[in-house]
Amino acid sequence: MLITRYDLYEGIFNMNLTAIIPSLNPDEKLLQVVSSLIDNNFKHIIVIDDGSEEKHKCFFDKIEKLSPCVVLRHEKNCGKGVALKTAFQYYLEKNTTDIGVVTVDGDNQHRAEDVFQCAQVLNENPNALVLGVRSFKNTDVPLRSRLGNKLTSLIFKFVCGLKISDTQTGLRAISNENILKFLDVIGDRYEYETNMLLETQNSNISIIEVKIASIYIENNKNSHFRPIIDSWRIYKTLIKFIFSSMASFIVDILMFWLLHMLLPISSSVYLILVASLGARSVSSILNYSINHKIVFAGSSNSRLAVIIRYYLLCVLQAGASFYGVYLLSLRIQGNIVLLKIVVDTVLFFISFYIQREWVFQKKTSKKNDSLAKKVGEKSNFWNMFEKVKSVCPKVLIILLVLLVSAIVLLFGATAIISYGPSQSMRNIYVSSTMESSAGKILAKIYFSNIQIKQIMDSNRAQPVNTVTDSTMVNVTQTLGAEKNEIEVEDVKGSSFIGKMMIIHDPSRVYVATPPVFGNDESGMKLEDMVRRDNAVAGINAGGFYDPNGLGKGGVPLGIVIHNGNLMAGSLDTKSIVIGFDQSNNLIVGNMTAQEALDKSIKEAVSFGPVLIVNGEPVPILGTGGGLNPRTAIGQRKDGAVLLLVVDGRHANSIGASMKDLVEVMCSYGAVNAANLDGGSSALMIYKGRVLNSSASLEGPRKLPTAFLVK
Repeated sequence: MLITRYDLYEGIFNMNLTAIIPSLNPDEKLLQVVSSLIDNNFKHIIVIDDGSEEKHKCFFDKIEKLSPCVVLRHEKNCGKGVALKTAFQYYLEKNTTDIGVVTVDGDNQHRAEDVFQCAQVLNENPNALVLGVRSFKNTDVPLRSRLGNKLTSLIFKFVCGLKISDTQTGLRAISNENILKFLDVIGDRYEYETNMLLETQNSNISIIEVKIASIYIENNKNSHFRPIIDSWRIYKTLIKFIFSSMASFIVDILMFWLLHMLLPISSSVYLILVASLGARSVSSILNYSINHKIVFAGSSNSRLAVIIRYYLLCVLQAGASFYGVYLLSLRIQGNIVLLKIVVDTVLFFISFYIQREWVFQKKTSKKNDSLAKKVGEKSNFWNMFEKVKSVCPKVLIILLVLLVSAIVLLFGATAIISYGPSQSMRNIYVSSTMESSAGKILAKIYFSNIQIKQIMDSNRAQPVNTVTDSTMVNVTQTLGAEKNEIEVEDVKGSSFIGKMMIIHDPSRVYVATPPVFGNDESGMKLEDMVRRDNAVAGINAGGFYDPNGLGKGGVPLGIVIHNGNLMAGSLDTKSIVIGFDQSNNLIVGNMTAQEALDKSIKEAVSFGPVLIVNGEPVPILGTGGGLNPRTAIGQRKDGAVLLLVVDGRHANSIGASMKDLVEVMCSYGAVNAANLDGGSSALMIYKGRVLNSSASLEGPRKLPTAFLVK
């Protein structure tokens, strides 16, 4: 596509164009326009009365009496687009000598010499669309005209790659060949002229701009342009271009999210890879179809060449998306879908530009190439500089549009859940997000802190003040292989799957920690603790300070006791304590560190809530909390320790509630049990193998504590 600009055109010209003037409710200025055209040797003039009121008919009657003029009349107002098409159709049926037409506004804003100059340029370049473009830098240009043209020009530049100075000009010189193409362009009113410019790209029509005078009579008060209705008609086509390009992007994100939820892949690397490729394979079909037929319609390359180019780009983009998301996830802990949106936002701009300039490029004819050379087209180096210079505003536009779309999509889905008819879904949604480290904002968007507290308080395991009575547990002194036996069984519920590990000898279970705790310290991954201690198994244990899911695992919550020593917390720190006493009985309950030490507790962490105490399940309120990955510990009456890990955040296992944990522990005969830290920390290792899928982006997290099995 060539856009050539003339500051001044000089030459001898034999007038062989017809002037077309659409008009609605004119005044004396229409007579002035027609007279000036006659004075400049226009032999054929078509004036269209687009349903004017009766008091304005006299001006058309006067024009009809002038020999070069023909007046076409609409009984009612149909719009400028229809008026132009009426004139085009009449011209093609009656014309035998002229090479084209020049459209002129009837409000005397186009000087006759400017009309004449546009006609001259078309005579020399019959395959082009000639635009008479105004300068909008003058202070006398009305603000609405200046802003409207600037906005439309910016959108044209981004969407179509057309840098048109004046997208709303009514002064246009059009050849017979191009009139036939423009007759099929949709639009009845002002949007028709915008769609005409879009058609130049589809039909590979070069655009030549001719600078004309900027004339606004009486601040353009006689304009029939309706700011809201007609602006929508103009911009809806451009908006269609933007959102048709975005459709595949949204499909890609949704498919990635679904696959990330559905695929039971524990490795975050492979999960991102498979989800990226799967999503792109689906979205690429939609993307190609939309781009080929709508966004970049009119490509003159062969269909096979376009497909090869497109899917080569698609493969490269999918790889860039995978590596971008993966590398970003190593640096930033957050929702993987949001990270993909960030990466693909940048890739969207790059892909759009490559598709427009290479994949769906439109070949320029040799004649147009010679025209470019004739008028002094800038060098390739300078063109590249201009394109690079234009990157920044395009990036900002794309980021803004995609950000708005992503926000609308996210808020739309969560709003339906939050304010929909299902109170249970609302409660589960709020509880699930509030139990996560980074997702709390998704609940706080729709509900106040008071509402959230009410929902959380009515959907949980009810707090109890009872502490474990250690005399209720009788650790069986089993001998031989049975004492050393460890069993691992699958567990399953309506919304979850998980693993239950049964350790028959409770003396083998202890609390492991990193070397030191502190704000500037990091915890250790469970696998590293297991390897360091040469343990046979392990699960994550107590909670830790984890702002927005970015905690390093170096600051445990509550207390930590190991080998009978207080490792973290103070003696008066009160929390839900979960640990083993000197008799290897599991003790759960709300107490201070001093009270725990007084009970001879030797290994303990803090978290909760308590699930079962002294053989009695705690009362469960409402839904029992959200659905999330969970970890729990319990003990049977014979002393066997029960370690439970529940998968979460994928299709096979959305997650478990506190009620689910209580039911599972009761089914295994637990007399005491408590919930441990879950979410992205939930993990179980046995004999060097991870038994569950991690919900963490970057894989297993660093922890302050773990329950290991010697």
